[in-house]
Amino acid sequence: MEGKRELDEPCGGVVAEHKASVTWSGEMALKAQILSVAKDMACNVEEGENEICFTFSCATLSELRKAVDSFLERCALIQNN
Repeated sequence: MEGKRELDEPCGGVVAEHKASVTWSGEMALKAQILSVAKDMACNVEEGENEICFTFSCATLSELRKAVDSFLERCALIQNN
C-alpha cells in the first residue's frame, strides 16, 4: 500500500510535455512564408541545407494535434496558391 501511495503523489509539479516534429522540404521560394507561419505559432525552428524542421511542444496531445494540424493546413494553403 505504501508503494501505491507514493505513485499517487504528485511528481514535484513536473508537467509532461508532448512534442511533434514536421520536416518541410518544399520550394525555397516559399521559405519566408513558411517561416512566418512558424513564427506566428511559436514553434522551434531548425534550418538544414535543403529542409526546415519545426518542433511543436504542448501540454496535452489534443493541443499538440490542433497545433500540428493548423500548421500543416496553413502550409498547404501557401503551397497550393
